[in-house]
Amino acid sequence: MSSANWFGSLSTSELHYNLCELSDRKLHLLTAAFLRRVWDDLPSDHTRLAVEATEKFADGRITVGELARLRSADLLDSCEPLWTLPVPGTFDEELIGVGDEDDSYCDWRAEEYERWVTKQGYVLDGVRAGVKRPEWIVVKVARYVREMVAWKAERDQRDEVILAEASAQEFLFHEIAGPGLPHSQWPQWRTTTVVALARGIYRDQAYDRLPILADALQDADCNDDGVLQHCREAKEHVRGCWLVDLAIGIG
Repeated sequence: MSSANWFGSLSTSELHYNLCELSDRKLHLLTAAFLRRVWDDLPSDHTRLAVEATEKFADGRITVGELARLRSADLLDSCEPLWTLPVPGTFDEELIGVGDEDDSYCDWRAEEYERWVTKQGYVLDGVRAGVKRPEWIVVKVARYVREMVAWKAERDQRDEVILAEASAQEFLFHEIAGPGLPHSQWPQWRTTTVVALARGIYRDQAYDRLPILADALQDADCNDDGVLQHCREAKEHVRGCWLVDLAIGIG
């Protein structure tokens, strides 16, 4: 897949198909990585809290309910329907003020729905659905970020800016997804030293230690050029880096 069509000419269904190869954990981390690219331009502090909560959820540090509550708080604060998916019988968009304001029936149903949402701790049903279908949230977030950077650019530079963002998103996808199926040698490469180093890198987000991990992998008889090069290249790494994940043994 080339940068030119990544999140560009691909249809939503094709994009969804390509993302489905990732685990839910990696999809949540990819969502967070995309939004961190526009961290200072996110609509509210609630959005930033929701991004951080997404990373915590991916690591198993908070529950579905806690993530859904923080994402719902963001929607109700920013009125950006970023985290929600359509759920029949709900009125999320009317509740956050982006629905059809002229439809009195929808207004009435939205008020009824608001009472229901209040009883369940102000967690929107569409948001809870989004937590469980992270591949669709990645699609929404990717397009949202692309639109955000295009909106900030000069009109005659928008196509160039969108292409640059598509390239950056493609890079992050491959950084998290990795080059394909894991090598069969990984179990024997996961020495005590390798696992300890990888866990420390992940915990501290200290990717400057990756060359040390490369040395430890070589000591474990790893001679895979792709693995060692990924450790030693001067490039951006993010939470969910495929190599760190494989060194720890998580997916």
